[in-house]
Amino acid sequence: MNLGLRQKFSLLAFLAGGLFAVMSIVGYYTSFLNIQNDTVLAVEAMETGTQDVKEGTDAIAEVGEQFKRIMQRVDNIKHQMEGIGVSMRTVSDGASQIVTAVNSIDEVSRKNSEYTNSISNDTETQSASNEEIAVASQALAQLAIEMQDAINKFKT
Repeated sequence: MNLGLRQKFSLLAFLAGGLFAVMSIVGYYTSFLNIQNDTVLAVEAMETGTQDVKEGTDAIAEVGEQFKRIMQRVDNIKHQMEGIGVSMRTVSDGASQIVTAVNSIDEVSRKNSEYTNSISNDTETQSASNEEIAVASQALAQLAIEMQDAINKFKT
């Protein structure tokens, strides 16, 4: 087949157009593959991000639960401390009452000691008086005997 120059140029133009069309298709296909690849990477990144967000949300929820447990324990400790405070005030009041009672006992003991000393002094005084009375009684009895003897001398 002998082609003329014009035909050769036409054929060449036709082939060039076909080549251009193939190159365009290859370019579109390459762009499509790049877009598809970028889309896959973007989806994977979103899935990873979504998973990270879910894990972060779960971690925050767990921390929230731990804070709730800590607050409950703090409340329990607070109530125990309040109970201890009430108990300490009760013990303090009881100790004050004990001190007051001991002071009263001390005062009563002092008064009893004073009364005992006074009774002891009175008993010693009374004992001395009893001895004087006994001596005086003996002297009177002796005097009575002597008077009886004197009366008997006059009667005889």
